[in-house]
Amino acid sequence: RPAETAIKCRYGRAIFDWAEFATNSTQRAELAELGILICRQAVASAPTNAAAYVYLGMNQGQLARSRPFSALRLVREMEANFEKARRLDEKFEFAAPDRLLGLLYQQTPGWPTSIGSKPKARQHLTRAVELAPDLQACCKAGQAAVEARWPGRFKVSFSWTGTTLALEVRVLGSIPYGEALSMQRELVEERRAGRVGD
Repeated sequence: RPAETAIKCRYGRAIFDWAEFATNSTQRAELAELGILICRQAVASAPTNAAAYVYLGMNQGQLARSRPFSALRLVREMEANFEKARRLDEKFEFAAPDRLLGLLYQQTPGWPTSIGSKPKARQHLTRAVELAPDLQACCKAGQAAVEARWPGRFKVSFSWTGTTLALEVRVLGSIPYGEALSMQRELVEERRAGRVGD
């Protein structure tokens, strides 16, 4: 059932995006747990689908942000899921598996605390650039789209050093949770209608 798996993957991605607007750790954890559940179902029904593993790892990252005491276990699971996605389709979504592995190794503490490794981060980020040289153009287009869609609400900054990608989205002023939820629903509908890409 490829169509059902694709829907679950999109839903998992939308939940990850929604969790970015959470106003506290409890909301982020609830959304992340829902995203993890949906993505695990997608993995179970389609174990060769790279997207399912990518979005599972991304939602695990949201849960790790909200639960620092269980973060190490989650970080290891994220690493395994991104590695699995990389083996299945290393070019998925502009080399997302390598980009995510690179960022994971770059942002986590090193041994003995966690899995962080600057050499591994450099290796994966370099590989992502090799696989997806158009990534820079894609990010700049995304930057323009966010600022055009919600003028005055977000400031998007983008920097690229050849091996490191930094994309920061800042909220200008505060957005109440209900309004952020409404914006997320609009974005999901835009994606479903094909007017906005993933």
